[in-house]
Amino acid sequence: MNNEKEKARKFNIVIYLLVLVALFTMLIGTSYAYYIKTIKNGDETRVIIKSSNMLLRFYDGNQINAYDIEPNWESTYKFSVENYSPDTVGKYKIIFDIEKPLTDSIEDSFVFELTGKSSKNNNDKVVTKSEQAIPVTSTELGIGDISVGSLHDYELKLKLKDNGKDQNYLNGKMFIAKITVLYVYE
Repeated sequence: MNNEKEKARKFNIVIYLLVLVALFTMLIGTSYAYYIKTIKNGDETRVIIKSSNMLLRFYDGNQINAYDIEPNWESTYKFSVENYSPDTVGKYKIIFDIEKPLTDSIEDSFVFELTGKSSKNNNDKVVTKSEQAIPVTSTELGIGDISVGSLHDYELKLKLKDNGKDQNYLNGKMFIAKITVLYVYE
């Protein structure tokens, strides 16, 4: 009889362990699924206004945090705007929101360049800016027109050019900004 109780106790322990392993596996699976969904959609922002439907995607996030900038520092941020409306041409503006400028005045060697291209060769207007000094306040970079089913890919390049002068006063400085894309009402 003692032998049967010992077998029953071992059987119960095995059942409890199997249940515990199954629960642990389900917990890991649901956590992984949530994590993947968050990562995949984390930098997407859907903008649905009136009958114009646009999807805004930040591939590197819209926040720009640059610490310990030194000469020859460079960084690139990518984002896109897509018009998935079946019948409406969209209009949007791109804003360079400066939250913490590098210095209180414009640095000629701290520059940005915005390039954009459309997936369609039509009358779409993409926003482009040739190399120019980064402003110290928020600035509208331009207005884009996006046709039905079109995708506009953008790349914002930031860099501190070595100007051959002493730039040690920039050591330890930080620059914080973000890219904002807003629908333009007509």
